[in-house]
Amino acid sequence: MQKFLAQTVLNPSVDSVASPSEKMIDTAASDFPEYAASIYPQWLPIAPGQTQQGVIARVVAQQATTPALTPELNVQRSFETVVYSAWMSEWIAAHDAGDQARMNAAIAVLEDTPTWPALVATDGGGVTKLMAGFVAEMADGNAEVAQAAAQYDGNPAWDGIDRDALIAELFAKYIPEPL
Repeated sequence: MQKFLAQTVLNPSVDSVASPSEKMIDTAASDFPEYAASIYPQWLPIAPGQTQQGVIARVVAQQATTPALTPELNVQRSFETVVYSAWMSEWIAAHDAGDQARMNAAIAVLEDTPTWPALVATDGGGVTKLMAGFVAEMADGNAEVAQAAAQYDGNPAWDGIDRDALIAELFAKYIPEPL
């Protein structure tokens, strides 16, 4: 049943990457913010400094930059990605502060991120493997890998030092087969 204007009744075209069974969402609809709030995954473990409302607002703002018809799963993945990014930032900040307890708390959440449902469902075969690799090395205290992950993800916690060579090494290590 359609409760929001954001819920379209359109089906994706035959040549679309979206499945005909997927709910297509109009991110330009006037009630998209309310719709996004209604599908927010309550189980997401938000990072220190985040709020559920803040995560929703961030996703709505991201979607507003390029409004489109998109599968609902993409909106759910956006929630997961925003929260993942905040936990990566938390680990980096904790490392910089020498706060092992905060680093451990961040790792405890980050170790689960490669299993988050929307990330898994939209993974073409390598992203979650790479995430798991980043986190495994971060669990051993590897701040260079954390910064490489931040660079790769466009995370604001990135220190600006180019780590393309390390990123290439991590790809080869954790995703040895071509995507």
